[in-house]
Amino acid sequence: MTSIDSQFFKQFDWVMLMLVVLVSAMALTNLYSSSYAGGDVGASSLFLKQLVFFCAGLGLILALQLVEYQHIAKAGWILYVIILLLLIYTRIFVDSVAGAQRWIDLGFFNLQPSEPAKLVMILVLTCCYATGPSVSGGYRLRDMIRPMILVLPPLP
Repeated sequence: MTSIDSQFFKQFDWVMLMLVVLVSAMALTNLYSSSYAGGDVGASSLFLKQLVFFCAGLGLILALQLVEYQHIAKAGWILYVIILLLLIYTRIFVDSVAGAQRWIDLGFFNLQPSEPAKLVMILVLTCCYATGPSVSGGYRLRDMIRPMILVLPPLP
């Protein structure tokens, strides 16, 4: 499932990783300075929460770099079904706040299924186009039926 060899380290986009870390560090520094309460209080809970999410996201990025893309593509279809179920659950069982049903309370954080749904849709559409028929002169309307069928369920 995973393979680390010398080519991985040569082909890895280190500049992109450093830019992501740099921009995130600047954002975290800005958040720290704007939410600093002074005295012995230290960092705000908002800053610490964002720092944890940044570290978790960075770890996820690095872990996904080790997984072969074929396995990620297969997982895309499973994630698509999970996202559809979460969206249905949100629509039916989550209470409306200010006229909108968006958040699932998981205890340690609130999940808004529409956000990961965007990433999953990109992954599923990529798989759809990669496994679909090869089109040389551009896509016709009938070539777009399968992708449209995939995009329609999460919309409402």
